[in-house]
Amino acid sequence: MGFIKSRMYVLFMKWSRASAYFVFLGLILLSIQLKSQFQNVYFDEIPELAYILSIHQDSEGYMWFGTYNGLIKYDGIDYTIYRYKKDSLGISNPVVHSIAEDENGNIWIGTEHGLNKFNKETLSFTQYKQKQNDSLSFSSTHIRDLEIDKNGIVWVGTRGGGLNRFDPQSGIISKIMFNESQDGLSGNLINSLSSQGDSLLYIGLEYNGLNVYNKRSGKITRYFTQPNTTIAATYVDGQNTLWVGTWNKGLYKKPISDSIFQKVQLIDKIDWSAKSITEDKDGNLWIGTFGDGLVKLHRNREDVEYFTSDEGTDNSLGNNLIWSMLLDNSNLLWIGSFGNGISKYDKYANKFTFVKTSAKNNGGLKMGSVRCITQYENAIYFACNNGLYTYSQSIKSYQPLLFDGIERGYSCIFNDSKNNLWLGFNGGLVQFDKQTGKYRYYFKPEYIPHFEKQDVNLVKEDKEGNIWFAVYDGGLFKIASSDIDINAKGIPIYESFILGSGNKVIPSNIIWDIAFTFNNEVWICANSSLCFLNKKTGVFERIGHGAHSVMSTSYLGQLWVGSLGLGLGKLSLNNKSIEYFSEDQGLSSNLVNGVVVDKGGNIWLSSPKGISMFNPLNNKFKNYDVSDGIDGKRFNINSNTLLESGEIYFGGSKGFVKFHPNYVFDNPHTPNVVFRDVKIFNKSITYEKADSLSKRLNKPLSFIKSIEIGPKDKMLSIEFVALTYSAPEHIQYAYRLNGFNHEWTYSKTGNPSATYTNLEGGSYTFEVKAANADGVWSEKVSSLQIEVLPPLWKRLWFRILLFSVVLLFVWFYIRKVYTDLKQKHLLEKTEQEKEIAKLRNDKLNAELEYKNNELISKTTILLHKNEKIKELKNNLNDILLKVSVTSRPKLFSLVKFVEKELENDQFWDQFEHQFNLTHNNFLERFKAAHAEINHKDLKLCAYIRMNLSNHEIGTLLNITYKGVEARRQRLRKKLDLERSDSLNDFIMSF
Repeated sequence: MGFIKSRMYVLFMKWSRASAYFVFLGLILLSIQLKSQFQNVYFDEIPELAYILSIHQDSEGYMWFGTYNGLIKYDGIDYTIYRYKKDSLGISNPVVHSIAEDENGNIWIGTEHGLNKFNKETLSFTQYKQKQNDSLSFSSTHIRDLEIDKNGIVWVGTRGGGLNRFDPQSGIISKIMFNESQDGLSGNLINSLSSQGDSLLYIGLEYNGLNVYNKRSGKITRYFTQPNTTIAATYVDGQNTLWVGTWNKGLYKKPISDSIFQKVQLIDKIDWSAKSITEDKDGNLWIGTFGDGLVKLHRNREDVEYFTSDEGTDNSLGNNLIWSMLLDNSNLLWIGSFGNGISKYDKYANKFTFVKTSAKNNGGLKMGSVRCITQYENAIYFACNNGLYTYSQSIKSYQPLLFDGIERGYSCIFNDSKNNLWLGFNGGLVQFDKQTGKYRYYFKPEYIPHFEKQDVNLVKEDKEGNIWFAVYDGGLFKIASSDIDINAKGIPIYESFILGSGNKVIPSNIIWDIAFTFNNEVWICANSSLCFLNKKTGVFERIGHGAHSVMSTSYLGQLWVGSLGLGLGKLSLNNKSIEYFSEDQGLSSNLVNGVVVDKGGNIWLSSPKGISMFNPLNNKFKNYDVSDGIDGKRFNINSNTLLESGEIYFGGSKGFVKFHPNYVFDNPHTPNVVFRDVKIFNKSITYEKADSLSKRLNKPLSFIKSIEIGPKDKMLSIEFVALTYSAPEHIQYAYRLNGFNHEWTYSKTGNPSATYTNLEGGSYTFEVKAANADGVWSEKVSSLQIEVLPPLWKRLWFRILLFSVVLLFVWFYIRKVYTDLKQKHLLEKTEQEKEIAKLRNDKLNAELEYKNNELISKTTILLHKNEKIKELKNNLNDILLKVSVTSRPKLFSLVKFVEKELENDQFWDQFEHQFNLTHNNFLERFKAAHAEINHKDLKLCAYIRMNLSNHEIGTLLNITYKGVEARRQRLRKKLDLERSDSLNDFIMSF
């Protein structure tokens, strides 16, 4: 049952056997009180993963655990196991003894076969192994512990190879090993390493004590030189005290300035083992033992608490074999067991202490439900349905109180102003005098005729010393202070208030609580309403309706009332009105079973959903539940009290909760939110988890500032987690997607994520922040830039291209229309020009034809004239032969005149001009092309061009037919025509 030392004794013991049972139960209760403060974490069904050999929290906040079967990375929700592999995707050996981190964020892992470095950006391992016959290699690959100094030097403690100094930059390895002289280590089997400042390195050895290595001077100092002293752990606390845990020889301490170690006897045995040591932020020292559980040495180093494992108790320490421990950045203690996973101790989650009054495996003995709690002198009294019990603050032990004839069924306890203890039970009401040890009845059912009810559930004293008590379902009774002694003699003198009984009536016979104001006004919480006693009429008058359970008066005289359905009521004594604060204002439950006003003026409530605190200055509630250490939720009505020390107790069906309001404070550590995964259609695209290499991001999410998704990625999911491990189930998240919505969405889920569908193309910024379990929000906002590519038709370049294409199309269309119009215009113009040309040609042709006809006519006339002249010449020649000689000269001159007329070129000049007009300057062009022809040749060409016959040509040229042929032959030669070439065709084509 643990190692809890306490002394038990029994007051007024009459039944020794029962007393022994209660002593045994007291041990159970106290041990449970210390055990029920842990949360256990398990990773896999593989047994080797339950052996937690090393624990580390990295600079981002992730937890790393070294086990017998791999390295575990944990974010509070999910975990990744890195196992042994020969390549860069795994570690060199599955047994991980040590984990450390350098200033660059690289994780160094010491295994039983080599040193490993994990690069977070590439998610790859670099394995450093011993190389045989290599003096520059590690002296041993069996690594037990690592220390990394501010210069990045990795100090490697090996199992068999002493101490290795490794410089990752240069790759140089220096070895410090066993040497019989004082210059070397006292052994090569290293269990632990720890540093103090920049110079001292503490080396815990197997069998060979403690060595202190000065990095600057190289000097080694040896401690615990006695044979077979194994050092399991070393630690330097905030007060510069060196703590040394040994194997089977306990714990030692030494201030840095001293040279002598002092043994610290924490456990009542000599040969216990201290395997791990750490210090929390409050200065408390925690020692993990191998077999004896966990020890907490308080800051004053005098008060000690013990925590051990109990299989029959929920939330106890997972295992008494503690191998490793770590205090994380939120002051949460991680405890690695040897065979049963990890336990977490969270002081912020244990603001309340729950003491279970019905422990298992206790021989069937149970205290049962706690009906009432009160303080009497220096002890706390518990009225339970299975007996009456006390807890002494001075000796810290539970004790039973036994009375003849009263064994069980206690309902209430009250100590009056005269230091008398009043006890209500299911057989009546008794007064107990602690000084004399005597008790006497003040109420029995037989004292009142025909009264069958006997369960006295409430006792109070008013300011005049009168005793008021209630009988469950039997009404309210008052014993006047002057009648108390008389009543003790057996004379029942009561003032009764019973439903339907005379004038002094009450609205219900079930009374839960009574309160008295500063002017001694009497108020009761009845099962049907809240009432006050009208002193004039002696009748209780109602204030509203509904069952009310408990009342408490503040130091300002304010009366606070708990109800069974309306929440917390604030009663105005002046006008007899009440204002309620309920679930609408933040109360966890409207069923209030207990109300206590602490010394600071805050109101504490118990309900089926835990405990709530109400601040009357701002009317705000703060709710606490099982995550804060409140294991029991079924609190009993009016089972609560405020101690003189300020501590508050609430009792219930399974036990009681105790706490001091001054120590119920919020966890100041605010969580850092990281992104766990990004999914498209529920498929991961992150570097670590993507199932398709072509779609994954090229880096882990911690190195990614923005992502880009396509237009077809219609469902985007972003998973995130707050790297805080204190009550992670109560972490609250707020997230938004700027560019989509600007309002924060609040979420409290076990697997926090945000999903968006059908995002329009554009730039978005996803932001997320978190609040811890106490509702303290982090000011840091984690963000991820998201670029959603629009569909092809919505992209700028596509729109520009499309606009350009449309513009080009319009341009082509306009150009085509313009071209068509232009062509049409040109065609019309051409047609017009053709028409005009035709008209002109027709006109020219007509003119040409006219001129040609005129030319032909003139030529015909000339031909006719020449023919007539030739005929005249021939006739004259005939006459010349017939006339006389004397007549011949005159006639001969006439012949000459005729011949001269035939050879006259006057006609030719007119003919040439007319011919060129008709035939496009034929003669000029022909002469220009053939310079060798003469005037006569041109005439021949002109006549041939006019398609005249040789006879007609001869007539015009006044030559014979043969003469025409002769001229044609000469012209062919000048034109250099072949025999096959036609002179007429040549001239006609020119």
